[in-house]
Amino acid sequence: MLDNDGRPIPFEEYRLTLPDGRALPGKTDKDGLAGVDGIEPGEGKLEFPNLHEKGIRGQE
Repeated sequence: MLDNDGRPIPFEEYRLTLPDGRALPGKTDKDGLAGVDGIEPGEGKLEFPNLHEKGIRGQE
């Protein structure tokens, strides 16, 4: 995850909601990266609930 200036956003909370409704919370690492084992790319909905409050639109 990158901020408006292209810098990594470290330790940002996210929520991955799977097709079956389960929500998996997590945080990006020090480099703004996150990963979830056993999930195919594009499966589920990824949200960063605190970014809007910070005025960051984010880039994946």
